[in-house]
Amino acid sequence: MNNRINPFLLILTLLLTTQFILAQSSYSPNRFLIVFEEDATQDDIDEALEDLNCTEIWVSPISATRLWEVIDFPFVYPPTNTTIYNINEESSTARSRAKVQEAGLDYETDGIYDNPDSGIPGNSGPDLQMDCYGQISSYTNTSTHSVDLGIFDTGFTYPIPSIINEYYFNIYDYSEYDYLEDDTVAEDFHGHGTHISSCVAHIANKDAGIKGMVPPDLHFKMSKTFDNSGIGYIAEIIYAFEESVLDGMQIANFSWSFKESSTEALRSPLRHSLESTLNDYELLIVCAAGNDGEDIDDPINLPNWPAAYTFNNLLTVGTYDCTDNVAEFSNYGEKSVDIVAPGYKIPGLTPEGLEHKTGTSQSTAIVTGLAASLATHQIEFNANEIKCAIVNSATGTNELETKLVSGGYLNAESALSILGYCNIEEIRSNSYSSSEMSLYPNPSNENFIQIRFEHDSNEEVHLSIYDQLGQHTITKQFKVFTGENTLKYDLEHLSNGIYTIHVFSQNKRMVGQFMRL
Repeated sequence: MNNRINPFLLILTLLLTTQFILAQSSYSPNRFLIVFEEDATQDDIDEALEDLNCTEIWVSPISATRLWEVIDFPFVYPPTNTTIYNINEESSTARSRAKVQEAGLDYETDGIYDNPDSGIPGNSGPDLQMDCYGQISSYTNTSTHSVDLGIFDTGFTYPIPSIINEYYFNIYDYSEYDYLEDDTVAEDFHGHGTHISSCVAHIANKDAGIKGMVPPDLHFKMSKTFDNSGIGYIAEIIYAFEESVLDGMQIANFSWSFKESSTEALRSPLRHSLESTLNDYELLIVCAAGNDGEDIDDPINLPNWPAAYTFNNLLTVGTYDCTDNVAEFSNYGEKSVDIVAPGYKIPGLTPEGLEHKTGTSQSTAIVTGLAASLATHQIEFNANEIKCAIVNSATGTNELETKLVSGGYLNAESALSILGYCNIEEIRSNSYSSSEMSLYPNPSNENFIQIRFEHDSNEEVHLSIYDQLGQHTITKQFKVFTGENTLKYDLEHLSNGIYTIHVFSQNKRMVGQFMRL
């Protein structure tokens, strides 16, 4: 038997291991997050606190995630009489205790920065970069219902004057809090948070501004969770996020991410916090895909979190290059990244005045602004419906089809046109409700849809279409044959919305659902 080690495989393994180590985000050397089982008693918690040589800094208000700080290293862990030397050993030991549901490192998010301006040439005109110089629809009209938004970033400092030329950056109603310094003033010495907030405001305010109408009723809560260098930790974000939800936040903007293995991220206290909150509150989280230029679904790459979580009401955004593809710097992923939006040279305010910045952070702000605009049309806020409308109204391209959940880029006007007819769970479960029939394209922004199916005889079939209210719109007859059949049906007479299609003969019935954009 040959026991020699293949040198090529050894080198490849070392390279991959090194890549993972280098790519992983940093973390606090003396803090970690811990979540206890629901039946844990205060005695259980106090005993763990003592055994793990910690003090408790806080308990989050929704998920009961706890931030613990180690008093010093090394120390002897009494239950096993072993010495714990660092925070990795501490976190692993905590996770192995009875009554502990989750325990994980307090990760540092990837430093907030802006990519060098590149790509689209020129910058004449107030906000042409926000809609790829008129190529796409980035904003739409608003209505009268109020919306609460949360920005988790480097803080907020409004320059004066706050109205510049033809921009609509004004934020008329906001509160702020500095979670790093426990202060009611969240001054922004970095600029990223103010830029993101003003981008969101511009997208949501623009239609009313152009028409001379009253701006939409938006309330912003500016949470400073990143320091003056653009560095933040998961702990402060969790606490600020949950407190903002209790304050009534409906849409959260996460223009940040961090890297970790899927194994660790899926049992992270951050996942526990997001999942607990999304299960109990009506909330939409819009988050940045990250600026690594990677496929975050590919197992060779460390994913960006929370971008790679697939919660129903979490919407992940990459950057569109305005030429039918993902921007070179933007992350993507057919399962993880929902849509792309403009992100080159996006105008916004900073404490120093008007600046243009580039990155998935800016793309995320644009989608957050659209989500806010859509929410003003809802009598009762529905995050699922907003995400469904944005994702299923995307304009598809061949290049984006295999890189994104939606297969396309932002289309604000189409998103508004299907709002109220769209439910992401219904689309997922019913688009192909018969395994024998497929509908393409679905959603369709063409004037036709193709129905493909196998049939076991030569005969006539009937095709009937029903609208969302169950009202019959039309029935047609087609001649089909044994084997594979493709029927092409004209949609020109149908308005935008969701329809159910029935194909049936004497011995067979197939049902599916499609969306007309």
